[in-house]
Amino acid sequence: MANKLYAMELLTEEVAKDVAANPQEWMRFLNTASRLYRYTFPEQLLIYAQRPGATAVASMEIWNQKMYRWIKKGSKGIALIDNTSGPKTKLRYVFDVQDTYKVKNLGRDPQLWNLNPEGEQLVADYLQERLALEATEGGLAEVLHQAAEESVQAWLPDAFDELQMDVAGTFLEDLDEQNQKVEFRELMTNSVWYVLLNRCGLDVQEYLDAEDFRHITDFNQLKVIGHLGSSVNEISRPVLMQIGRYVLNDLEKDLKTVAKEKEVAYNEFNTLIRESKTRNTEDRGENKEETEHERDHLQPEWRVPDSGYQSGGDERNDREVRIDEERVSEKPQSSQIQHSDLTEPSGQSSDGNRQPGKAESRQPDVRTSGEKPGTGQNGRRDGMDQTHEPDQSTGRGTGNSGDYLQLSLCPT
Repeated sequence: MANKLYAMELLTEEVAKDVAANPQEWMRFLNTASRLYRYTFPEQLLIYAQRPGATAVASMEIWNQKMYRWIKKGSKGIALIDNTSGPKTKLRYVFDVQDTYKVKNLGRDPQLWNLNPEGEQLVADYLQERLALEATEGGLAEVLHQAAEESVQAWLPDAFDELQMDVAGTFLEDLDEQNQKVEFRELMTNSVWYVLLNRCGLDVQEYLDAEDFRHITDFNQLKVIGHLGSSVNEISRPVLMQIGRYVLNDLEKDLKTVAKEKEVAYNEFNTLIRESKTRNTEDRGENKEETEHERDHLQPEWRVPDSGYQSGGDERNDREVRIDEERVSEKPQSSQIQHSDLTEPSGQSSDGNRQPGKAESRQPDVRTSGEKPGTGQNGRRDGMDQTHEPDQSTGRGTGNSGDYLQLSLCPT
C-alpha cells in the first residue's frame, strides 16, 4: 500500500509538470477539471492522468447503494490520495460511470446537468441576481467572465500571499513581485472563465486561446501550480454548483413560463395585427362609399365642365338658332315692322373705328313675314327707299343678324 501511495504522489508531481509544460496541455486539463469540479485539484490531476475522458466518477459504495449500479467485471478503479479521512494518508478508488451498469428495474443514471442554448439567458439572469453582478448585454459568456473577474479580485490577495512563500526554485523566482502578481491574476481569471464556459457547453475557442495561458510555463512545479489550480477549483466550484441546481430544479419550469408568456404575447400581437387589418379594410370601404356618394350627389354647378372641344358644335348651335328663327317667321304676324329712319348724327359713332364726322345710317327694319332670315334679300319692298338699305361696304353684317330689328307685338 505504501508503495502505491508513493507512486500516486510521484504521479501527481509529474502530471503537474506536464500540464504546465505548454498552454495546450493546460487547456486539456481544464476540460477534465470542468466536468469533475467537485473534486480537489490534486484529485483532478490524478483523474486526468488515469482517465482523462471521465465524466462522472464515484466510489463503489455510492454506485452500489445509492445508484443501484454494479461495477463491470475487469474494470480498474482510479486511484486517489485520501488525506481527509484520518491522520493517516491512504488511497481510495473511484470508478467512472462507463465502468458500471444498472441493476434491472432499479438502476439509476447519474444526475448530470446540461445547459441548452434556449436556457442560457435564464442562467445568465439567475447568476446576475445570485452573485449581484452588474447588468450586461454580452449574454451568458459575458456574465461568466464578470463572475470570474470579481471572484478572482476577492480571492487574489490571500492566494498570492501563499504563492509568494513557494516561488523559490521555480521560474516565477526570476520575476519581480509585480509581474508575479500580474501573471497569477491573469492565469487565474482566464482559467476560471475557461472552466465555466466549458461546463456550460459554450464554445471556449470563441473567447479564449493558447495565448491567454502563455504564462503557465512559469508555474513549472506542483508547489506553485497547486496554488493556481486550487484557486481555480475553489472559485469555479460554487458557481457551477449553483448553475447545476438551477438547471436541474428550476430551469425547465422557467422555460415553460417564458414559452407561455411568449405565446400570449404572440397571440396578442397577432390579434392586434388582425384588428388593424380589419380596421384598415373597414376604413377603405367607408372612404370608398363616401367617395361614391359624393360623386353621385355632386351638385351640377360644382362639377367641372368638360373643356374638350367637340367638332361641329358651333355649326350645330347655329343651325338650332336658324331653325328657331324659321319657326318664329312661319307664325302669322299681326304686328308690323316699324321702319325707323333714325340716323346717327354727324360726328357721333357707335363704333370706335369710324372716322369722326362721317355719317352712317342704321340698318332698316324689314318685315319678316314670308321670308327666311339669313337668305341675303336682293329685292326691295314697295315704299322702301334705297337710303334705308344697309351699307354692304361697312362690314357691319349680312342683314340677317337681327341686330337692328325692332319688332312690334302690338297691332298698329
